[in-house]
Amino acid sequence: MKRFLLILCLLFCIININKVVAQPTINMVSLTDTTFYKVKMTAVVTNKGGWTVSGVGFIYDTLPMPNRVTTGVKWRQVSTNCTENVPFTYDPNTLYLYMTSGKTYYIRAFVRKTSGGNDTVFSNQMVVNIPMPNPPVCAVDSITNIKIDSATFKGIVSEKNDGNVFYSKGFVYSTTEPMPTLDNATKSHIAASFSNFPHRWTSNVANLLSGQQYKIRSYSIFRYINKNVNDTIYSDTTHFKTLSACGFVPTDVYIDSIKITTARLNFAPGHYTQLEWQVEYGFAGHTPGEGTIINIDNDTVELTGLVGGRSYSVFVRAYCDTNEVSEWSIIKTFTTMPYPCAPIGDIYVTDIKHSSAKIAWNPGAMSQSKWEVLFAKSTDNFPATGTIVNNTPLIPLVGLTPQTQYKVRIRALCGDLLGDWSDDYYFNTIINSIEDDITKNNEKVIIYPNPTDETINFKTEHPEEITKIEIYSALGKLIYSSNQLPQTYSLIDQSKGLFLIKIFTNSSVQIEKIILN
Repeated sequence: MKRFLLILCLLFCIININKVVAQPTINMVSLTDTTFYKVKMTAVVTNKGGWTVSGVGFIYDTLPMPNRVTTGVKWRQVSTNCTENVPFTYDPNTLYLYMTSGKTYYIRAFVRKTSGGNDTVFSNQMVVNIPMPNPPVCAVDSITNIKIDSATFKGIVSEKNDGNVFYSKGFVYSTTEPMPTLDNATKSHIAASFSNFPHRWTSNVANLLSGQQYKIRSYSIFRYINKNVNDTIYSDTTHFKTLSACGFVPTDVYIDSIKITTARLNFAPGHYTQLEWQVEYGFAGHTPGEGTIINIDNDTVELTGLVGGRSYSVFVRAYCDTNEVSEWSIIKTFTTMPYPCAPIGDIYVTDIKHSSAKIAWNPGAMSQSKWEVLFAKSTDNFPATGTIVNNTPLIPLVGLTPQTQYKVRIRALCGDLLGDWSDDYYFNTIINSIEDDITKNNEKVIIYPNPTDETINFKTEHPEEITKIEIYSALGKLIYSSNQLPQTYSLIDQSKGLFLIKIFTNSSVQIEKIILN
């Protein structure tokens, strides 16, 4: 009997021991729907092991093999019920249980029983990498109305992306910081939340420094869903420069006190802070860089060294330093008072033969139309009176002696006034025996039509003899120069009037006048 009772006792113990050792079997199934702050977890209990299950769930941490004794571990019981071979899931949905972006997490499922013995069994471990969030997209949309001390900024948050709540926006700008931020730059802040995208805003900013290069970024303060602190997103850096005094062109340019060799320039500064200017003046029609430049510190200046009876153009610009000037002002033109009877300009000799030649000259003023010409052999005295020439500054000399040096002297006649005599001009006639050869080389170039409405044509039998051609406008400005004779030349962009054409060979100069209708 005792042996029988002992056997029964042993059998009872073995049965109870088996009940204690038998534990549930639980496995991780999958990790899906990963975002920047969570992942969906799925697990299954394939065998309860005889437990009365009180709950199933998940535990996760950044350390491998997490369990309940791990400091800071996150866990969540999903259900108090359990059905074998029926998967259960968990998708974190509270800030406390969200995962941290950019970290690796180790995840295990667990099953618990009501009481007694080892009450928790863990599954195998699965690993997931939580990505970084996709930040909003912020930009400086435009910078307009740039002035000396102000500008208008326009910004945009074009994409919300993973941003959750947007609290404010604005701009940061600096003259020194290459990457301005809220900590190191001046800010224009708009404390207004928004939820519409794309979202645009405008800031009219004052108190800027004049003539300065600024770096500017737009920004927005927002929060991701998995954080309880704010983040700030900045745009790329954009550059702009405020206007300086040299950003304004001088105005109201006018000329007065016009005399023979001087005139007074007056203008209004483009901005009250302008202190220095540059003035350029030259014969009418000149372009910047071709005239005389003077630096001044007053808005009135006398122009000197002018030529009487000539037309001039003048313009002015503000000058701040060697690297900063304003645009040129509008061009003003004026004509100096003519000399009472200005001396003539250069003298030319053309068509030199053994007994004749042609003498031409540049009038001392465009208004001159009458001259007196003296000529004689270089060894003789000039006659007491000369030949009077009207309208065209050209005179043919005939009856000359071959192979002889002659001299010419010319002055302008202006009503009752007599101009100064020119310097003596010398030339030599040729010997009679080579006249035919020289005549061939000095054949005139035919220029037609004259007058013309636009284009003039050139014709010659010996273009190879031409060494240079020059065309002067009615104001005396050289408008064309070439070492070859063109077939045609257009005067379409020129003002109507009289044009002077000089055609050079090795032995002569042909001077013609052309009228543009």
